[in-house]
Amino acid sequence: MVELKIFLLLLVWPEGQDQSDPLWTIEPFETVAACQDYAIIAVEDAIKKHGANAQTQFQCLNKDSRIKE
Repeated sequence: MVELKIFLLLLVWPEGQDQSDPLWTIEPFETVAACQDYAIIAVEDAIKKHGANAQTQFQCLNKDSRIKE
């Protein structure tokens, strides 16, 4: 069984959406490359769905990364 350790966090701000309250989705992947490849498609789909003026941002995050305080 493969453990999925990379996650795509996609944030979308449709036109008029408050910057502090984006729409978001998270998807698991085996590799950073697969995450980045999917991100391109996900961003294109989000722009098609929410319009050309929608803002998007994504990150491919490693589950094993730890946030240092």
